[in-house]
Amino acid sequence: MSRRTVWVILVLLGGAVGLVVACVLAAKVLTTGPLAPTVAQFLGFTSGGEYQEVVETLRESALDPALRRAGWQSREPADWGKDRPLSSLREGYRLTLGVPEILGQPRQEFERAMLIQEDNLWRVVERSGDLDGYLEITSGTQALEFVRLLSSPQTFYLWKDLGFVELTIQESRPVERPGDDDGKEERRANASDSNLSGEFVPGALTPEQAKALDFRPPEVRADANGFLVTRFVAKREPGGSQVYRMTERVTRSGGYEILSAFKVEKNVDVWVPRVE
Repeated sequence: MSRRTVWVILVLLGGAVGLVVACVLAAKVLTTGPLAPTVAQFLGFTSGGEYQEVVETLRESALDPALRRAGWQSREPADWGKDRPLSSLREGYRLTLGVPEILGQPRQEFERAMLIQEDNLWRVVERSGDLDGYLEITSGTQALEFVRLLSSPQTFYLWKDLGFVELTIQESRPVERPGDDDGKEERRANASDSNLSGEFVPGALTPEQAKALDFRPPEVRADANGFLVTRFVAKREPGGSQVYRMTERVTRSGGYEILSAFKVEKNVDVWVPRVE
């Protein structure tokens, strides 16, 4: 092959790459920039929403099949939600409590945990192992922060395979606890602060109950596979709420496993709301 032929091939390849880059940039400007409404009108769409729906369908069809199988999506969710801080999240990701889509008649919003990449690809995380590979847990403090994401009064309802709440001590609270028919949103609002006086908090103990249970704060220790966390939790069961002393393993990449859960045979009434 002559030198001239090689130069011609290189020029053609460079031109092809430049054309692809130009098309990608143009598509981004035309679909998300200030020109999007004008483009929609020019193409005959009756509304920007209709145009955006077509654009998102095209983006979804272009998504890598492996990412799609793993649950990643490129269409815009109903609500990106608020960031949920998690210090062990790998760089380039963030966790939010958002609304993937609005369903039903009347339309209802269902809050979910969403993992979001820098390029706005996102996926719902709803099981304890869904964050494995996206975390870098390097300390006992981060291990405890992670297991509390799975079991705090504010977030325990997000995880389909768990459903338990970490026990805490609440110095004062109402005599009458909430009923099971209370709205889910109201329960979450009441769960916003485990030390909130005057409101019932899921998993909260009075000081007298804590003494009866021989309650102790969580213990965290490192092992060869990550960290072991031992703590008191409560779970709603058919006969009422049951207290457990549980030991969990957290790997450095965010893997999660319950190693043991011993029933605490004490007659202590702990409120764990029903979450459907």
